[in-house]
Amino acid sequence: MILRTLLPEGRRLLTEEFLHGQRASWSEHEYSGLVAEIERPVRIEAFCEVVERAATGGPVKAEADGRLAVEIHKSLRLSRREAADVGVWRYLAIIVAPELIRRRWSAEEKTFRARFWRPGTRPDSNYYSRLWWIAELTAGPDGDYERTRKVLSGQARATAIFVRSLSHYFPAVKACAEVLADEQGETVARAVRELYRELALLPREALSDVEIAEILRSEVARAKAGRG
Repeated sequence: MILRTLLPEGRRLLTEEFLHGQRASWSEHEYSGLVAEIERPVRIEAFCEVVERAATGGPVKAEADGRLAVEIHKSLRLSRREAADVGVWRYLAIIVAPELIRRRWSAEEKTFRARFWRPGTRPDSNYYSRLWWIAELTAGPDGDYERTRKVLSGQARATAIFVRSLSHYFPAVKACAEVLADEQGETVARAVRELYRELALLPREALSDVEIAEILRSEVARAKAGRG
């Protein structure tokens, strides 16, 4: 099976019947005019195997995100240019593997539709786009996914880091993954918020992950002191 891109007109496939699973999938005849080929043929059998295993059984919990991010990233060997095509993620979510998203999220949530359609790393983004990009931005050059697992081990941590533009600056992501690995909730949110404000005033491209980590540790200490 070859990866394709779902055109903007494909949004009409997100019917209430489809979102609630009463219509499990769309036939090729129904979506044929809504998809297009991409420049390089990318086979997605490995991706299909990953999501099929994950969708077997009951609801998928947040604790599975770290593992799934690693497996999805390994199964989809895309360049960043290819992954920047929002249509490929919509194709995977709506045409290829909608069931895993239905098992991970409730159709009653007002952001449910966005988890099929919206690209990016925000928690209300297309589920596959979010996990792949977080893995892409956190994986080590030698294929080490320890940072990926760390940032996705807590929803507060992942949300705080990846709703902001600093998530695309690798030294900042590395520092956040390491410093915030054992922090929770409001401490994480407040520390990252203050870090973001500080980096807005500094030439962040000149800062190493070590220097950013030092700033972040200070913010964590301040967040805990303020809370206590």
